[in-house]
Amino acid sequence: MRRLLIAIIALLPLAAVAQEGAYAKKVGEPKQLPGQVSSVVTFDGDIYVSVDGLLMRIHESDGEVAYVLPDTLPVPSERKAEYVTRHPKSGVVYFTKTKMFGKHVLYRIVQKENGKQVAEKVKPGGRSISIETPAFSPDGNFMVFVSKELRGFGGYDVYISEWGIGGWGAPLNIGEQVNGKGNETTPFFVNDYLVYASNGNADGYGGYDFYASKMKKYLNEDGSVARVTFLRPQHLPMPLSSEEDDRAMTVSGKKVYLGSDRDSAEMGDRLYVYECELDGFMLTGVVTDMRDRPQARAMITVREGGVEVASAQTDFEGRYVVYLRKNRSYEVIFSKIGFGMDRLRLYTERKDESTLFYKMTHDVKLESFEPGQYMELEGLFGNDAAVELTAEGRKKLQSVAGFLMVNPHAPVSITMYCNVSGDKEFNMLVAEQRVVSVKKFLKSNAPKADRYTVQNGGEYASKENKNPRNDLMTVTFGNF
Repeated sequence: MRRLLIAIIALLPLAAVAQEGAYAKKVGEPKQLPGQVSSVVTFDGDIYVSVDGLLMRIHESDGEVAYVLPDTLPVPSERKAEYVTRHPKSGVVYFTKTKMFGKHVLYRIVQKENGKQVAEKVKPGGRSISIETPAFSPDGNFMVFVSKELRGFGGYDVYISEWGIGGWGAPLNIGEQVNGKGNETTPFFVNDYLVYASNGNADGYGGYDFYASKMKKYLNEDGSVARVTFLRPQHLPMPLSSEEDDRAMTVSGKKVYLGSDRDSAEMGDRLYVYECELDGFMLTGVVTDMRDRPQARAMITVREGGVEVASAQTDFEGRYVVYLRKNRSYEVIFSKIGFGMDRLRLYTERKDESTLFYKMTHDVKLESFEPGQYMELEGLFGNDAAVELTAEGRKKLQSVAGFLMVNPHAPVSITMYCNVSGDKEFNMLVAEQRVVSVKKFLKSNAPKADRYTVQNGGEYASKENKNPRNDLMTVTFGNF
């Protein structure tokens, strides 16, 4: 059997932001379970949950969980299975059950020549060890499981075994970057990502949280696997992880099923279902003012198709992180009371698959406004007779519109002035039509603003030198 080498590649840890909607959407109401969840698994198209060693099947109606009942699987065993899975290539059924002194024994179902099915013990590398929640890589060449009998880094650790001529090879610890000082449980694969629960990571919300680590294979010239490496895991954000214990998860299509005691720690675990694809898109950055000072508690609002799907706030250093679904079009709005706003439109295309979340960095500068502040804007229309805002004019006026959108009840006085040269009556008519254009723009971009005024100030000339001003707009901010 080839020797399996394990390497860990460290990546910078990334913080998560609590949110629900853009990345994952809850389906139905959670179902109360009669005890503590030890695993959730997909088997032959059905979802099973193991509660206190009892395997139960989930029954759904209209896309939601209707009820959960105990189910006896067709496995030859004198005791009921507590966990079951199927090899992705051979189709062989593997299951575990608890023997004396709490030892978990792994079996596979083997069909004899006489057609009889028997349960055969599985001993990776010839070792009889306690094995829990085994899972297979998509190609079927690797099996991962958790155990606390082997020398590890904490309690339960994740181990990996490679299939070879003699069967499953000796188990190897994945390493201390994945296995912390606490416990790691219920590993499984989503494509080439190893997903598992852990309570030993400093970047978690609390209790058991979910993590994912990319498995990368290095091949020999003949195409065989020389070694595999696991990237340092990324933390799965809320709502998949929570501040309570999230111990087990499985994925079926575009649904995630997980067992957690969130919202019900005193009553026991519940089964939650989310519409979600685990591999997604991460938008992160820093929000500052125009003088590069970090802005805490700035709002980040995510919209899809004009509907708000998620929101977040910056931390005390102005940092933010939002998780989005891949291959979607979003509008992201950055704002803060007393400031203007900034918009970002993006399509969440994943440009590489090295991490579970493709990372895009977008830093934002917000313009601040003070009560009593006075400002002048020029060049909004382009020439003496123009009454429609130019592209550059709309860009300049957007700072005022952004402020009104974030501060809809703030009093703002806007005055339009026209040129002093030429026919006065014509100039006044131009200024009046420009007032209409400005009102239309602000109404479209800040529809909820209700305390701003736009008025015609007539002709304007500088008091100092009487030079004409073509299209001057003054803005005065009241108390807010």
